[in-house]
Amino acid sequence: MPANLFGTAAARWLWLALIAFAVFAYEAVTVSYQRSPRPPAEFVNIVTSTVVDREQIAEEYWQSAAVLEATYPHLTELPALAPASFQSPTALARLSATQRDLLTQQLWKQLRVLWLKPTTWQRTFTFDGNWVTNMVRSLSNLLEKYVPFVRGS
Repeated sequence: MPANLFGTAAARWLWLALIAFAVFAYEAVTVSYQRSPRPPAEFVNIVTSTVVDREQIAEEYWQSAAVLEATYPHLTELPALAPASFQSPTALARLSATQRDLLTQQLWKQLRVLWLKPTTWQRTFTFDGNWVTNMVRSLSNLLEKYVPFVRGS
């Protein structure tokens, strides 16, 4: 191990470049979560076997829950009752009113449970370098505001 890690000018520039790259990478990569596109088996199984198209109903209900992701993101608890913006799938319309109400309650209850399970969500990493542009723009605006000669006045 050298006595002075930053001994030469080249080593200092190398460290500076590595630190700058690490900061850029840290700021440019964002993590986002989305529900799995297919409903888990435990969600499909909540629909009783007496319902003919149970997989279709579970699938449609799962897909219709996509509207909730903006308001209730990853691992955020869903309310006890479905919000007004949430529309039940059309496949439920073929059922009797009693079956539809019971099944809707069961599906919503199971959706609330699954919404809080990490395995329900898929993690994705996104690269976005716009933070550099935004930072430069903000810095430019700040300089124009507080340093009059930058504008030429």
